[in-house]
Amino acid sequence: MAAGSALGRAGEWEACVEFAKRSDDAERLGQPLVAAAMLACVECSQYDTALNAYTESMANPSLGGSEWQWGGGFDIVHPVSRDLALRSMGRSSKGGWGAQAMDIFRNQIIAERAAISSDALLGLIMTLERDGEWQFAFEILNTLLRKSGSSGSFRRRRAEWTIVPQTIDVQARDHSSTDAIADVGISNSMLSSIMNACNSCGEFGLALLCERMVATQRGQIASVMDATNNSQYAIATTLVASRQSDALQSERLLLSQMSSLCGLKCYDDAVALFDEISQAAADKEWRQAKVCAEFASAEAASLDSAAFVKSQAWKSAFRHMNRICVAARILGEEKGEHLSKEEALILADALGHCMSFCKDAGQPRAGLALAERVIGFLDSSNRGGRSLGSSIMSFLGIGEGSGKSKPNSVLGSDKFEGSDLLLSS
Repeated sequence: MAAGSALGRAGEWEACVEFAKRSDDAERLGQPLVAAAMLACVECSQYDTALNAYTESMANPSLGGSEWQWGGGFDIVHPVSRDLALRSMGRSSKGGWGAQAMDIFRNQIIAERAAISSDALLGLIMTLERDGEWQFAFEILNTLLRKSGSSGSFRRRRAEWTIVPQTIDVQARDHSSTDAIADVGISNSMLSSIMNACNSCGEFGLALLCERMVATQRGQIASVMDATNNSQYAIATTLVASRQSDALQSERLLLSQMSSLCGLKCYDDAVALFDEISQAAADKEWRQAKVCAEFASAEAASLDSAAFVKSQAWKSAFRHMNRICVAARILGEEKGEHLSKEEALILADALGHCMSFCKDAGQPRAGLALAERVIGFLDSSNRGGRSLGSSIMSFLGIGEGSGKSKPNSVLGSDKFEGSDLLLSS
């Protein structure tokens, strides 16, 4: 492995690949030789060649089709080859790797409780972004949020798949002595790619929900819970207030947020977001973001009435979404994920309003995803194996054993007075 890395840094990736192709050497040295050749290619940004080496080795019965021993155990694929394949899939000149990358992540990383490097994880997400696999991208985000602690940093648990800093670290059979990522969490690059996957398929509301979910996990939005009350450009104000200082250096994340806002017809907020971020990072040129801001400004000037109504619906949805995320976090921390009936009623009111506004804005999946997130976060102990639909009905107090038969009873005259904290406009 060290030889492959050294040859790659020296630019001799072709010689390494050629050596690996010789049948006698390949059969004698096995998968570690393939991994070394792939590493040399990745060191030289030859991602397509690395993937060719990977696919050829998987088609070779003497390599990909047989087990091999390492670290006291047996595996089908060399962990370094697998990690480099994921890194390369996200940076390949060709698309179409999304389904295969997701299969590797599910069945070889999570199911086998293996390790994945942060670069490979980003490569996986970039692959899904390129292929427009927004469902898979959202699944990855939820998986990472479940894995991360309340601070937003990844936690290591025994007998669980692991995220390690570098590709070379995935070789260790026992990761208890390996330094896991403790201070990075979901990076801005990962978040941007997830948002872009949603944006490319018209799921603009879901993209901004992803941003809110990450901000909540990082503990960045509690202090700006009321920002949506006092600003003409409420969404932009909230997004700026919740961004970490290093996010101010990420034009890619800024573009993802602006694209979402433009897709939601909130052009004024997109322009306001650019203005505030560019002023805070005056040393940056933000060329692509500037072009997007100019487009948004022109569109805002000619916004028709139908688009205006949808943009206002989304602004209302976002106000509730932001408050629900804050409330869910606070209640989860203070109550140990156990809600009283009054607290559940307050949250149900706000959630129902948010879902309704999301539907009016043409983004119903954002409302459903928020509902699933809240229920999973606050009702996990009672949810069991029920479907999302039955869980929502139970959470809202509708159905068998609830004593309520109409959804309107949740939003009717028996509404708890404290719900004004979440529902006030």
